[in-house]
Amino acid sequence: MTDQLQQRITELTTERQTLQDAIDALQAQHGEIDGRLDALLADAERSGTKAAKTAAAEGETALTALDQQLRRKRAALTACEADISQAQREIAAAKRAAVVDELLAAHAEYSRLARLLDENIGDVDTWGDLDVLAGRGNALYRQARGDVSTGAVFRSWADVGAPLLQSLSARIDAAVGLRRGGDAAAYPSVLLDVERAGRRIASLYAG
Repeated sequence: MTDQLQQRITELTTERQTLQDAIDALQAQHGEIDGRLDALLADAERSGTKAAKTAAAEGETALTALDQQLRRKRAALTACEADISQAQREIAAAKRAAVVDELLAAHAEYSRLARLLDENIGDVDTWGDLDVLAGRGNALYRQARGDVSTGAVFRSWADVGAPLLQSLSARIDAAVGLRRGGDAAAYPSVLLDVERAGRRIASLYAG
């Protein structure tokens, strides 16, 4: 969908330039005729000859026709620019939806891994998977920060992702502590942090 919208914007941008070029040309013609019209009108009024009156009338007719053409072209240009703005808004919305979908998918994976860690906080493979997921989240955040159109999503991801990654980092310390004989019951549930982050992501998605 985004590719189609981008193609639409490309086509509309070309149309906008064509309309603007036409307007510039018409304005140049308008200025030229308008600059001569006063002299033609004065000659028609003062001399009263048929030729002078005809020239003045033709000048007025030409100027009126140019005014009408300019009005049509400007109306078309305004509509074209409105279409471009609409397509840009749709692209921004599509990008935002894609980012939020990635956030939700990441949260689902966080939840799955958190449940595994709640069952066995010292599982090395699960921690490895979590590390990969954290890298994915960081990459998404960096990508998002570079995209103005989805800036709000990325700020929200920073709010959600940073504390979550910090809490998961703390779980690594907890796992090390357990290997040294720590008490599993002394550490809060990983899942609690993930679910809290999930509620914030869900709120973002609803917005």
